[in-house]
Amino acid sequence: MGRTPAPLTPLEGRRMIQPSTRAGRRLVMLVAGAIWALLAPLQTAFAQGAVARAWNKDLGATVYSVASSADGSLVLAGRRDNRIAAFDRAGKLLWEFKTQGSVYGVAVSDDGQSIAAASEDRNVYYLDGAGKELWKQHGAQTFTSVALSKDGAIVAAGSDDRQIYLFDRGGKQRWTFATGDSVTAVAVYGGARAFRVAAGSRDSRAHLLSADGKLLWQQPLSYSIGALAVTPTGRWIVAGDRGNHVNLLDGINGKPQWAFDARSPVQAVAIRADGKSVVAGTAGGTVYVLDAAGKIVQQQQIGAEVNGLALAGSRPELAVASGTALAYLTHSGGTYTFVRPASRVLPIAAGTIAVLVLLGSAVALRRTASGERRWSVYGRRGRRVGREVWRQRLSYLFLLPTLALLLVFSYYPAFSGIVHAFSVWTPGVGTRWIGFQNFRILLADRYLWIGTLNAVKLVATGFLKLLAPLLVAELIFHLRNDVLRYMLRTLFVIPLIVPGVVGILLWVNIYDPNIGLANQTLRALGLQSWTRVWLGDERTALWAIIFMGFPWVSAFALLIFYGGLISIPGELFDAAKVDGAGGLRRFWSLDLPLLLGQIRLLLILGFIGGVQEFGAVFLTTGGGPGSATYVPALELYYQAVRFNNFGLASAIGAVLFLVILGGTILNMRYVKSAVEYTS
Repeated sequence: MGRTPAPLTPLEGRRMIQPSTRAGRRLVMLVAGAIWALLAPLQTAFAQGAVARAWNKDLGATVYSVASSADGSLVLAGRRDNRIAAFDRAGKLLWEFKTQGSVYGVAVSDDGQSIAAASEDRNVYYLDGAGKELWKQHGAQTFTSVALSKDGAIVAAGSDDRQIYLFDRGGKQRWTFATGDSVTAVAVYGGARAFRVAAGSRDSRAHLLSADGKLLWQQPLSYSIGALAVTPTGRWIVAGDRGNHVNLLDGINGKPQWAFDARSPVQAVAIRADGKSVVAGTAGGTVYVLDAAGKIVQQQQIGAEVNGLALAGSRPELAVASGTALAYLTHSGGTYTFVRPASRVLPIAAGTIAVLVLLGSAVALRRTASGERRWSVYGRRGRRVGREVWRQRLSYLFLLPTLALLLVFSYYPAFSGIVHAFSVWTPGVGTRWIGFQNFRILLADRYLWIGTLNAVKLVATGFLKLLAPLLVAELIFHLRNDVLRYMLRTLFVIPLIVPGVVGILLWVNIYDPNIGLANQTLRALGLQSWTRVWLGDERTALWAIIFMGFPWVSAFALLIFYGGLISIPGELFDAAKVDGAGGLRRFWSLDLPLLLGQIRLLLILGFIGGVQEFGAVFLTTGGGPGSATYVPALELYYQAVRFNNFGLASAIGAVLFLVILGGTILNMRYVKSAVEYTS
């Protein structure tokens, strides 16, 4: 049977009526050509205008620095996840370059064909406009900032080793200049033939250096300098400091012209080529646009701390690094168009509705028969408790000071941390509610995930290390000589008087690659090939930290186990001997079951200590090399102290609290003593 033809779709219908004759096709081509010719100028104008439209991208990792070419066609972002990302004016990702550490500084030449980057891996990188590495130079300490001359021929870099380094286009080091403290910001103006280097350091001093590295002037400010920018001629220099000030300096002699109070540490600054406009970003998430006299033209809260600012030299657009976002902002009518932060109306309304629902449910339950009975039961319990408290009021009165101190110094900080985990928080400045945004950032934080895996290794090996004090406690307990038992017990406990930091630093010396005991012993044994830079090699750094404290006879764990053994009634040991139980059988069937209470305690404390591990990593590797030894507590510390992300640090603390609480509950639920006895 024949099929009924299906009706034509609109698209098929249009295809059916397209001209099929040669003349018709020519007519269509002529019309299309005429339309294209008429719209070509409009297309060009639209393309030029489209790239100037504002955009905002969440890059999934904290953006520490930003740079822009003179025409704004290349925008660079230096990120915490060891990447440099390049975008065009429309926000399209052009390329990415990966380093071995967080990128603290990026710079680009006016034409966008030369790029420099300062990385946590102690390298300065020099790239071409397509992101290809041309050279890199290794330093003694982390490079914190970098700057390029307008032609890309001069690279200046600041380092934690208190030095300013100058390199030429080929990567040759031309000179270094020693400052009084870590160099936090650098800027270059001029070109290969004539240039100057401006720098700011943590000791609150601004410097101007000549092309041959000679100090031209030095100007002390009130606080540590966090950011620096200079006009192309060097006439004006703007410096942001940790004391909440934006300072304009005369580039000729360094004399301060004015200081603006930003009410939060200033972490990023930029200045227009003519010096008539200054932009500053703060740790509190505020961007200020100031005129030449330091007066506010625009003030905008953008939701997260501002780490970097870059003005396109020949265009009024502004690139902003804020938290994990990179924004490109347009300029119109003398002000910038900012993306408004998330409104607090929704969370406040949701909380209000939830409270009303709970109150309504309580009232409704109160009016039912079963609710009335339960209400009266709880009412009687409350009255009974109240009478007991009043009867013992003197005892509770004496407990009040201790309770008050606990509330102020223990419970309030913990509660405050959980509350601020849902906010952007700058202590002393303000708090802004952002809901679960901090936790979404944590999900994409590769350092936290690496730290979590390392924490699992630390916890697991920490549990295994409990075998050493358990074995020593057994050996001491079963010694027949009381004097020898007492002497050995004392010798193992004496290390408790040595501060933990001293022990960690001792192991740092043991691991020293040149004079350390570990490598010296291997060389003496003829095992030269086994020597390592133990704390500087990604393959060995974490295991070197785990090995610290060998033979792992913790005095505290030893005392806990020994105390458990001496509390076991002697009749049980006599009965085991009568039954013919040997030493190993007695350990498995008698000692171990009766020590489960002590084991549970040490497992809980070991779990908490492993999750919160910080001191050993911080004092040995600082989380490096790269991210090989990162742990969650170290990430919390860096976010709070180094990056001023107190809200994000609070979110990490809240997560650790939940993990510790869950692990403790599981431990108490499933690790129970199988034998109960009374003495």
